[in-house]
Amino acid sequence: FIAGCGTGGTITGVAKFLKERAKIPCHVVLADPQGSGFYNRVNYGVMYDYVEKEGTRRRHQVDTIVEGIGLNRITHNFHMGEKFIDESIRVNDNQAIRMAKYLSVNDGLFVGSSTAINAVAAIQ
Repeated sequence: FIAGCGTGGTITGVAKFLKERAKIPCHVVLADPQGSGFYNRVNYGVMYDYVEKEGTRRRHQVDTIVEGIGLNRITHNFHMGEKFIDESIRVNDNQAIRMAKYLSVNDGLFVGSSTAINAVAAIQ
């Protein structure tokens, strides 16, 4: 199962259900946009992105086209379901744009940036 994460409600609820009730093993992947800290939190246990290193703080750290997913703070929903997430894959804006265009040209699917990020993570 692959999903982006905003507040963590969807990925937590679905991952918990799949892990506890599914009859087959399930691997849960969090697809994370550039600039979000979830990738490092899931894979390394720290909520940190390299652009936040000491001495480099700016008002807007990373500009991304992706809306609705990716944060640099841990919400209660995410915290409750973090143990059900197996890994995270980081996807940059260029990859998301290319995937959205590919899906529209080749499959007739007009998707937004968060769907494109999930598709990129599925291929990786």
